[in-house]
Amino acid sequence: MSLSDLIQVLSLIFLAGALLVSAWQGRQMLRQSTAMAGELFNDVSTSLMQAHTDQRTTFFLSDPELLAWHLASRGYQITTAFENKQRLYALVKFDTLESIHLRHVRGTVDEAIWKGWLRVLKVDLCVPVFAEVWVNARQFYEESFARVVDSILEEHHSSLAGGASRKS
Repeated sequence: MSLSDLIQVLSLIFLAGALLVSAWQGRQMLRQSTAMAGELFNDVSTSLMQAHTDQRTTFFLSDPELLAWHLASRGYQITTAFENKQRLYALVKFDTLESIHLRHVRGTVDEAIWKGWLRVLKVDLCVPVFAEVWVNARQFYEESFARVVDSILEEHHSSLAGGASRKS
């Protein structure tokens, strides 16, 4: 083998190595881009949800008449200013919990964090205003989140019915 043949073989080996490294770097960049796109999607989703929640609290919290109009226009019961604020709080809380649920479904909120928020949701749904608001609010929420809330409410009703039948 001549010197020029040896140089060509070494060049070919070097080129193959460079191509492998380049392919590996391309895969890493693709993974990073995918992760960044997911984070961007989550950030946009969070911003939209936060804007919606901020709008509700900014406009309605200090104006009982506007809050009553807002609730009535969406089919909610309206009563006293304080109870209407409770309904608004329940709606804002549902918005927050839905956002966390959707992040959990997408894999950006881990199971332990979701389980903690799920306990919060279960406690909230024991408060009568949450169950009252949910009857009408369900239509405005993503279906998988709605099923979670429905199943908690069903558990709650079953446990109440079981407790009532044991007392009889």
